[in-house]
Amino acid sequence: MKNKASGFSLLELIVTLLIIAILSSIAAPAFSNFMNRQSVEAQTYNVWRLLNTTRELAINSGKQISICGLNSNNQCDRSDIKKLVVYEDMNKNKTFDADEAVAHEININPKNKVLMRVSGRARTLTYNSTGYARQFGGIIVCSMSDEDVIEKITVNRAGRIYKSPDRDGDGRVEKATGEEIVCE
Repeated sequence: MKNKASGFSLLELIVTLLIIAILSSIAAPAFSNFMNRQSVEAQTYNVWRLLNTTRELAINSGKQISICGLNSNNQCDRSDIKKLVVYEDMNKNKTFDADEAVAHEININPKNKVLMRVSGRARTLTYNSTGYARQFGGIIVCSMSDEDVIEKITVNRAGRIYKSPDRDGDGRVEKATGEEIVCE
């Protein structure tokens, strides 16, 4: 009786590896896009929660409470934001000072870019004791590696917070005018 060797032939192994390589090359870009979207959505959710916390703190404390995007020099900025802080602007100078206590803060994921777009070129968004926003505008969160991955949270004068929708189904959020939001 002959003993037949068991296992895979070299040809079977090469074909299997070739199939795996082809499937991986197809899946890698989709996975990268998925990870970018997840990162932006998670950051957007954290910003959403921070805005709600800011509004609730203003109402519950009966004081004006501000949110500011700090740059690497710990100054309020509209575009080079490294973290968002919630604080009471004690001296009413519309900026965060080192002696003002931080009530809440979130760090910005380095894979994302966060921009504040507030009325009047303001660098802070402030809620008064009734929950109304002294400015209106929004916070844009976008991926540093994929310009099509953008989310925007809008704050209206009544202080209400909502996420800008993708009205035309192309995967990009639009302004109320239908114009696509860009990360700049």
